[in-house]
Amino acid sequence: MYDFLNKPHFEYYNLRIAILGKGIFKSNAERLQNEFQEYGINACFFEKYSDIFDFKPNCVVVTCPIYYPYKEFKDRSIVWVGINGEQIATPEFGSGWNLTKRLNEVKEYCKKFDILFDNSESSARVIRSFFNGPVGVVQRNCYPANLSIPDFISDEKKEYDILFYGSTPNYPRRRDVVQFLASKYNVFPKNDNLWGEDLVDAIKKSKICLNLHAEESRYFEKMRFIQLFSNHAFVMSDRIFDSGDFVDGEDFATFFLTDMCDRIDYYLANEEIRKFMADNAYRKIKESEKETDCYAAKILDYILLERQRKHIFENPPLYKRIARRIGALLG
Repeated sequence: MYDFLNKPHFEYYNLRIAILGKGIFKSNAERLQNEFQEYGINACFFEKYSDIFDFKPNCVVVTCPIYYPYKEFKDRSIVWVGINGEQIATPEFGSGWNLTKRLNEVKEYCKKFDILFDNSESSARVIRSFFNGPVGVVQRNCYPANLSIPDFISDEKKEYDILFYGSTPNYPRRRDVVQFLASKYNVFPKNDNLWGEDLVDAIKKSKICLNLHAEESRYFEKMRFIQLFSNHAFVMSDRIFDSGDFVDGEDFATFFLTDMCDRIDYYLANEEIRKFMADNAYRKIKESEKETDCYAAKILDYILLERQRKHIFENPPLYKRIARRIGALLG
């Protein structure tokens, strides 16, 4: 039930927000829809861009703009909000071919947006260097709907040593690492297009869940980490630059490719250590549930300011009245 005492009363602003999301960003978009609705806002989630216009939105939030035909975002009466979900080249994360490619895509699609968000301050700083609109940082710490494995599952119930899920055909580094590991360990046989219950089932059956960068970078793939932590997984990762509240050696383990197999062998032989780290990460996820409201509220603050700006500066009579009033006050 909507909490009128403790939450802002957004119904007054007559917002109709369409949220676009697909693939790994679908759950993010659905959760954002639910949070907006908890604020009393008419919000609806869509996978297809072509479906949003029957809804007649005055704001569209796109959870990963590169997945959509952003050249068609033409109705300037709508507030267009993009949430970048892809890694981009930054001084901290590196500038490999794919990171640079993604950065160039952001530079292209940002022309169609009024507001942009990223979940990394490092990425946001780079975006601010070429984007004229406001750029915010939204740190989602939890996906409560994904908390589906409350207890650590013992090894006797697990069939596989290693799980990696994510795209591999277009990323030679990932593909080669996964193929090499499959020659030495019992690796879960599928990694592309694992979603929903299939993904949860794969996590349940795997002793170690790997996070592999698409190329040489140190980016924190936050969505994958959160999905794994939320499902009580033990995570081993390529080295990363900034993992936020999650601590290497306490909540997860890291490796270089040169010592990857030694590290895997060590953790496979030490179930109690894996359980300790998985429990720590899961506990942090549970404790962060109370912070989920901040995610939607921050986006709404930006949306309301942009709607006000558009109303003032794209309504000539109102703009002139305000200008005259300011002139009179200034003498």
